Amino acid sequence: MAIIVVVGGQMVLDDTLELGVMVAFLFYVQRFFDPIRSLTIQYSMMQRATVSGQRILEVLDVPEAIQDSPHALNLTECQGSVDFRSVSFAYVPNTSVLDDVSFSISPGEKVAIIGPTGSGKSTIAALLRRFYDTESGQVRIDGHDVREISQESIGRHLAMVLQDPFLFSGSIFQNIQYASQGKGSEEVEAAARAVGAHDFIMRLPGEYQFTLDQQGGNLSFGPAPAAQLRTGAGRRHPDPDP
Repeated sequence: MAIIVVVGGQMVLDDTLELGVMVAFLFYVQRFFDPIRSLTIQYSMMQRATVSGQRILEVLDVPEAIQDSPHALNLTECQGSVDFRSVSFAYVPNTSVLDDVSFSISPGEKVAIIGPTGSGKSTIAALLRRFYDTESGQVRIDGHDVREISQESIGRHLAMVLQDPFLFSGSIFQNIQYASQGKGSEEVEAAARAVGAHDFIMRLPGEYQFTLDQQGGNLSFGPAPAAQLRTGAGRRHPDPDP
Protein backbone atom coordinates (compact mmCIF):
# COMPACT_ATOMS: atom_id res chain seq x y z
CA MET A 1 0.00 0.00 0.00
CA ALA A 2 2.85 2.40 0.86
CA ILE A 3 4.55 1.66 -2.46
CA ILE A 4 1.32 2.47 -4.32
CA VAL A 5 1.01 5.78 -2.48
CA VAL A 6 4.64 6.76 -3.18
CA VAL A 7 4.70 5.72 -6.84
CA GLY A 8 1.16 6.92 -7.52
CA GLY A 9 1.83 10.23 -5.81
CA GLN A 10 4.88 10.81 -7.97
CA MET A 11 2.89 9.99 -11.11
CA VAL A 12 0.19 12.44 -10.05
CA LEU A 13 2.84 15.13 -9.57
CA ASP A 14 4.24 14.30 -13.01
CA ASP A 15 0.74 14.61 -14.52
CA THR A 16 0.95 11.02 -15.80
CA LEU A 17 -1.87 9.82 -13.53
CA GLU A 18 -5.05 11.49 -12.39
CA LEU A 19 -5.61 11.79 -8.64
CA GLY A 20 -9.04 10.17 -8.86
CA VAL A 21 -7.59 7.12 -10.62
CA MET A 22 -4.98 6.67 -7.90
CA VAL A 23 -7.59 6.97 -5.14
CA ALA A 24 -9.82 4.43 -6.90
CA PHE A 25 -6.87 2.07 -7.29
CA LEU A 26 -6.12 2.34 -3.56
CA PHE A 27 -9.71 1.35 -2.77
CA TYR A 28 -9.49 -1.61 -5.17
CA VAL A 29 -6.29 -2.83 -3.54
CA GLN A 30 -7.87 -2.56 -0.09
CA ARG A 31 -10.93 -4.49 -1.27
CA PHE A 32 -8.61 -7.15 -2.69
CA PHE A 33 -6.79 -7.68 0.61
CA ASP A 34 -9.86 -7.59 2.89
CA PRO A 35 -10.96 -11.19 2.09
CA ILE A 36 -7.38 -12.42 2.55
CA ARG A 37 -7.18 -10.69 5.92
CA SER A 38 -10.54 -12.18 6.90
CA LEU A 39 -9.42 -15.68 5.90
CA THR A 40 -6.29 -15.28 8.02
CA ILE A 41 -8.37 -14.32 11.05
CA GLN A 42 -10.80 -17.20 10.47
CA TYR A 43 -7.93 -19.67 10.15
CA SER A 44 -6.45 -18.44 13.43
CA MET A 45 -9.83 -18.82 15.14
CA MET A 46 -10.22 -22.32 13.69
CA GLN A 47 -6.82 -23.31 15.06
CA ARG A 48 -7.75 -22.09 18.54
CA ALA A 49 -11.13 -23.83 18.33
CA THR A 50 -9.44 -27.10 17.30
CA VAL A 51 -7.12 -26.96 20.31
CA SER A 52 -10.03 -26.11 22.63
CA GLY A 53 -12.07 -28.98 21.18
CA GLN A 54 -9.23 -31.41 21.80
CA ARG A 55 -9.01 -30.30 25.42
CA ILE A 56 -12.76 -30.72 25.87
CA LEU A 57 -12.59 -34.23 24.40
CA GLU A 58 -9.72 -35.06 26.77
CA VAL A 59 -11.95 -34.11 29.70
CA LEU A 60 -14.92 -36.07 28.31
CA ASP A 61 -12.72 -39.13 27.79
CA VAL A 62 -11.56 -39.24 31.42
CA PRO A 63 -13.11 -42.36 32.98
CA GLU A 64 -15.54 -41.73 35.83
CA ALA A 65 -13.92 -42.40 39.18
CA ILE A 66 -17.26 -42.86 40.94
CA GLN A 67 -19.37 -45.71 39.54
CA ASP A 68 -22.78 -47.02 40.56
CA SER A 69 -22.81 -50.39 42.24
CA PRO A 70 -24.24 -53.26 40.13
CA HIS A 71 -27.44 -53.24 42.19
CA ALA A 72 -27.73 -49.50 42.84
CA LEU A 73 -31.05 -48.39 44.33
CA ASN A 74 -33.26 -46.06 42.32
CA LEU A 75 -34.56 -43.68 44.98
CA THR A 76 -38.03 -42.91 43.65
CA GLU A 77 -39.13 -40.94 46.72
CA CYS A 78 -36.97 -39.00 49.15
CA GLN A 79 -38.06 -37.85 52.61
CA GLY A 80 -34.85 -35.87 53.11
CA SER A 81 -33.13 -37.32 56.18
CA VAL A 82 -29.32 -37.10 56.12
CA ASP A 83 -26.85 -38.94 58.34
CA PHE A 84 -23.07 -38.66 58.48
CA ARG A 85 -21.67 -41.53 60.51
CA SER A 86 -18.00 -41.31 61.55
CA VAL A 87 -17.05 -39.87 58.16
CA SER A 88 -13.39 -39.23 57.35
CA PHE A 89 -12.11 -37.86 54.05
CA ALA A 90 -8.94 -36.42 52.53
CA TYR A 91 -8.21 -35.04 49.07
CA VAL A 92 -4.51 -35.65 49.64
CA PRO A 93 -3.25 -38.70 51.58
CA ASN A 94 -2.43 -37.99 55.23
CA THR A 95 -4.11 -34.56 55.06
CA SER A 96 -7.61 -35.02 56.49
CA VAL A 97 -10.34 -32.55 55.63
CA LEU A 98 -12.98 -34.40 57.65
CA ASP A 99 -12.04 -36.61 60.58
CA ASP A 100 -14.68 -38.81 62.24
CA VAL A 101 -17.56 -36.40 61.52
CA SER A 102 -21.05 -37.42 62.61
CA PHE A 103 -24.34 -35.54 62.51
CA SER A 104 -27.99 -36.06 61.53
CA ILE A 105 -30.47 -33.82 59.74
CA SER A 106 -34.18 -34.58 59.89
CA PRO A 107 -36.58 -34.02 56.96
CA GLY A 108 -37.56 -30.36 56.77
CA GLU A 109 -34.88 -29.27 59.23
CA LYS A 110 -32.76 -26.25 58.28
CA VAL A 111 -29.08 -26.53 59.17
CA ALA A 112 -26.24 -24.06 58.63
CA ILE A 113 -22.69 -25.43 58.60
CA ILE A 114 -20.35 -22.55 59.44
CA GLY A 115 -16.57 -22.49 59.44
CA PRO A 116 -13.46 -20.86 57.99
CA THR A 117 -12.19 -21.52 54.48
CA GLY A 118 -10.85 -25.05 54.16
CA SER A 119 -12.77 -26.43 57.14
CA GLY A 120 -14.74 -28.90 55.00
CA LYS A 121 -18.11 -27.22 54.39
CA SER A 122 -18.05 -27.75 50.62
CA THR A 123 -16.60 -31.23 51.14
CA ILE A 124 -19.65 -32.22 53.17
CA ALA A 125 -21.91 -31.14 50.30
CA ALA A 126 -19.70 -32.96 47.76
CA LEU A 127 -19.82 -36.20 49.77
CA LEU A 128 -23.59 -35.93 50.12
CA ARG A 129 -23.90 -35.55 46.35
CA ARG A 130 -21.35 -38.38 46.00
CA PHE A 131 -18.81 -36.47 43.96
CA TYR A 132 -16.35 -38.43 46.10
CA ASP A 133 -16.50 -41.53 48.28
CA THR A 134 -15.58 -41.40 51.95
CA GLU A 135 -12.35 -42.95 53.21
CA SER A 136 -14.25 -44.33 56.18
CA GLY A 137 -17.72 -44.01 57.63
CA GLN A 138 -21.05 -43.65 55.87
CA VAL A 139 -23.12 -40.89 54.30
CA ARG A 140 -26.78 -41.92 54.33
CA ILE A 141 -29.89 -40.46 52.71
CA ASP A 142 -33.21 -41.77 54.04
CA GLY A 143 -31.27 -44.57 55.72
CA HIS A 144 -29.51 -45.68 52.53
CA ASP A 145 -25.76 -45.41 52.06
CA VAL A 146 -25.19 -43.07 49.10
CA ARG A 147 -22.88 -45.72 47.63
CA GLU A 148 -25.94 -47.97 47.32
CA ILE A 149 -28.05 -45.32 45.52
CA SER A 150 -27.77 -44.56 41.81
CA GLN A 151 -26.09 -41.24 41.10
CA GLU A 152 -28.92 -40.29 38.76
CA SER A 153 -31.53 -40.57 41.52
CA ILE A 154 -29.32 -38.65 43.98
CA GLY A 155 -29.06 -35.84 41.46
CA ARG A 156 -32.80 -35.92 40.88
CA HIS A 157 -33.63 -35.36 44.55
CA LEU A 158 -30.70 -33.26 45.75
CA ALA A 159 -30.19 -29.62 44.71
CA MET A 160 -26.94 -27.73 45.11
CA VAL A 161 -26.95 -23.94 44.91
CA LEU A 162 -23.27 -23.07 44.64
CA GLN A 163 -21.63 -19.83 45.70
CA ASP A 164 -21.11 -18.79 42.06
CA PRO A 165 -23.69 -20.66 39.94
CA PHE A 166 -23.68 -20.12 36.19
CA LEU A 167 -26.48 -18.17 34.57
CA PHE A 168 -26.98 -18.90 30.89
CA SER A 169 -27.78 -16.36 28.21
CA GLY A 170 -31.50 -16.80 27.67
CA SER A 171 -34.80 -16.19 29.39
CA ILE A 172 -35.36 -16.54 33.12
CA PHE A 173 -37.85 -19.30 32.27
CA GLN A 174 -35.12 -21.28 30.49
CA ASN A 175 -32.67 -20.78 33.36
CA ILE A 176 -35.14 -22.31 35.80
CA GLN A 177 -36.29 -25.00 33.40
CA TYR A 178 -32.94 -26.33 32.16
CA ALA A 179 -32.36 -28.68 35.09
CA SER A 180 -35.62 -30.56 34.55
CA GLN A 181 -36.61 -31.16 30.97
CA GLY A 182 -40.30 -30.88 30.23
CA LYS A 183 -41.09 -28.64 33.19
CA GLY A 184 -44.10 -26.49 32.30
CA SER A 185 -44.91 -22.89 33.14
CA GLU A 186 -46.86 -23.79 36.29
CA GLU A 187 -44.00 -25.86 37.69
CA VAL A 188 -41.45 -23.16 36.83
CA GLU A 189 -43.55 -20.52 38.58
CA ALA A 190 -43.97 -22.79 41.61
CA ALA A 191 -40.21 -23.29 41.78
CA ALA A 192 -39.68 -19.51 41.65
CA ARG A 193 -42.26 -18.97 44.39
CA ALA A 194 -40.51 -21.58 46.54
CA VAL A 195 -37.44 -19.35 46.79
CA GLY A 196 -39.32 -16.03 46.91
CA ALA A 197 -38.28 -14.89 43.43
CA HIS A 198 -41.67 -14.73 41.71
CA ASP A 199 -42.51 -11.14 42.72
CA PHE A 200 -39.14 -9.87 41.51
CA ILE A 201 -39.54 -11.66 38.17
CA MET A 202 -42.97 -10.17 37.63
CA ARG A 203 -41.47 -6.65 37.90
CA LEU A 204 -39.07 -7.31 35.02
CA PRO A 205 -39.91 -6.41 31.40
CA GLY A 206 -41.28 -9.59 29.88
CA GLU A 207 -41.51 -11.27 33.31
CA TYR A 208 -40.38 -14.91 32.92
CA GLN A 209 -39.35 -14.26 29.32
CA PHE A 210 -36.91 -11.51 30.36
CA THR A 211 -33.63 -12.27 28.57
CA LEU A 212 -30.58 -12.57 30.81
CA ASP A 213 -27.07 -11.77 29.72
CA GLN A 214 -24.46 -14.42 30.51
CA GLN A 215 -23.98 -14.65 34.29
CA GLY A 216 -26.90 -12.26 34.74
CA GLY A 217 -24.84 -9.24 33.73
CA ASN A 218 -27.97 -7.16 33.08
CA LEU A 219 -29.30 -7.77 36.60
CA SER A 220 -28.27 -5.80 39.66
CA PHE A 221 -26.22 -7.56 42.34
CA GLY A 222 -29.25 -8.42 44.46
CA PRO A 223 -31.52 -10.14 41.91
CA ALA A 224 -28.77 -12.27 40.38
CA PRO A 225 -28.49 -14.60 43.40
CA ALA A 226 -32.28 -14.91 43.35
CA ALA A 227 -32.15 -16.17 39.77
CA GLN A 228 -29.45 -18.63 40.77
CA LEU A 229 -31.56 -19.90 43.64
CA ARG A 230 -34.44 -20.44 41.25
CA THR A 231 -32.23 -22.80 39.28
CA GLY A 232 -31.69 -24.76 42.48
CA ALA A 233 -35.41 -24.78 43.12
CA GLY A 234 -35.94 -26.27 39.69
CA ARG A 235 -33.73 -29.19 40.68
CA ARG A 236 -35.06 -29.60 44.16
CA HIS A 237 -38.73 -29.81 43.24
CA PRO A 238 -39.19 -32.11 40.23
CA ASP A 239 -42.98 -31.88 40.59
CA PRO A 240 -43.78 -28.91 42.84
CA ASP A 241 -47.35 -28.19 43.82
CA PRO A 242 -48.73 -25.06 42.12
